[in-house]
Amino acid sequence: MSSPRLLVTAKAPRPGHIKTRMCPPLGLRMAARLGHAFLTDAITGARTVDPSAGLLAPTGDTGELAELFPGIPVIAQQSTGLAAALEHAVAGGALLVSGDAPDYPAELIRRGLSSTADLVLGPSLDGGYCLIGMRRFHPAPFRGISWSTGAVLEQTLDAARAAGLQVELLDPAPDIDTVDDLAACDLARAPATAALLADRDLAPFLPKPVPAVLTHATAYETPWRRLVIDRLDDGRDYSYLKTPRAVWVVPVTDDGDTMFVRQYRHPVRAHPLEMPAGSIEPDEPPAAAAVRELREEVGGVARDLRRVGGFYSSSAHVSLQGIVFLASGVVFKSPTQAAAEGIELVRMPFRRAVELAQGGELCEAQSALAVILAGHAL
Repeated sequence: MSSPRLLVTAKAPRPGHIKTRMCPPLGLRMAARLGHAFLTDAITGARTVDPSAGLLAPTGDTGELAELFPGIPVIAQQSTGLAAALEHAVAGGALLVSGDAPDYPAELIRRGLSSTADLVLGPSLDGGYCLIGMRRFHPAPFRGISWSTGAVLEQTLDAARAAGLQVELLDPAPDIDTVDDLAACDLARAPATAALLADRDLAPFLPKPVPAVLTHATAYETPWRRLVIDRLDDGRDYSYLKTPRAVWVVPVTDDGDTMFVRQYRHPVRAHPLEMPAGSIEPDEPPAAAAVRELREEVGGVARDLRRVGGFYSSSAHVSLQGIVFLASGVVFKSPTQAAAEGIELVRMPFRRAVELAQGGELCEAQSALAVILAGHAL
């Protein structure tokens, strides 16, 4: 059987696997529920245009998606990585629509299917695109693109035009990557998403209007943080610390041990027990930061790394967003920077670490929460 011409890009709605940019403020399970609703609306909308439309998904997700969407073709990506997967599907003659766009207009899909241009693109409001197809395949639109950035559409257009391709641009439409993006969603075209947003369990986490920032000034700056003063449109001045996002990594060995670090923390004049943690560099994937911090702080190398949660560190005072990873099958074998940085390593059974966290014995709240989230995931 030939592959459907119209495919919706999809990932299995597993916690920690989909819509992670919504966490925080959402938890991973709530974000996965939203991802399921988005995909339900996206494939339903696509099949109003072409009843044979299917899903395009990573190989490891196809079985789960086939169970969730019986009767809908689920096509396995023939390549790994976003760029290669898109390129291979488009080269096979498919028109692709984003599963992150639950309210994508059917009329734009029809225009995409009927386009006679060499390349048709449906721009998204964040600088990417929700739809792509080609009348005659050329690899240029998939090469040299800064994926997952606001430059995707512009770079794709530049590459296509440099290759002499005729491009048709459709009307822009929203896709949903963050909680704030929900405000641009037309729920009249997304009934599954609308039903979930009406769920009273989700309502307390949805965005509300925020004050506009009239001025934004930096009062003091170091390589790790900035003291910022914002003047809001309600007349208030708000000062806070602006910091990069950071990862917390909970290592667990096959023997059931974990590793804490202890170092001097001047604001509290103490050496609290902490999980390995550190800032995410600009444009660095959170998982890559987790691998780096695990290796540098405790010499750990993990067999498996899984995102298990996220949090705001202190939402009234600091902008920091923490992302928690569970590192399983860890072997502590690599050289560390611990001694040079004055860090003491403390190894203990992970079960004991969970008991300490749940019993209120870990005073460093971020690490305590990381241990609890990892324990729940296990």
